[in-house]
Amino acid sequence: MPNLDLYYLNKNHIERICHPLAVTFLNKINDPISIFSAADMKKLDACLNLPRATFNGREMYSDLISKAAILYYAIIKNHCFLNGNKRIATTSLIVFLFINNYWLEVGQNFLYDLALAVAQSEGKRMDEVKKLIIDKITPHIIFLKVGGKSRKHSGFLFHLGNLKHNFKELTGKK
Repeated sequence: MPNLDLYYLNKNHIERICHPLAVTFLNKINDPISIFSAADMKKLDACLNLPRATFNGREMYSDLISKAAILYYAIIKNHCFLNGNKRIATTSLIVFLFINNYWLEVGQNFLYDLALAVAQSEGKRMDEVKKLIIDKITPHIIFLKVGGKSRKHSGFLFHLGNLKHNFKELTGKK
């Protein structure tokens, strides 16, 4: 049975939260992120449904980290967007963890290197690459204290806090 305690991303969240974050914080003048409306929505739907996938009534990805890893992997490898898949996958990973009260405490180079490794991997090595993602991010995931400020907030984290409020409004969840 799916874990009902987790929040999942949908197309609306990608369009209104993850894509704008990628454009705001990770866009490059010489390599711009494509507009959201140009995305392949069928591919994006497939990526967003993977973290909830079941087989014979059992979750294929049974914990938050494996769900985050498959979401990240799928957005990078399925090329939903004309340009910016790695950057949108990165913000989607961070937002997915954040809305579930976790934070990935790493530097930008870590995220760049991980996204590049995933993008350059062979599709037939998917399970190995998912394990790599899990092994790389797990030591850097921290639980966010609910209602408290346990970490110094960067501009990005502050912006995410505002977006989490928007996420709750979009979903009706508190």
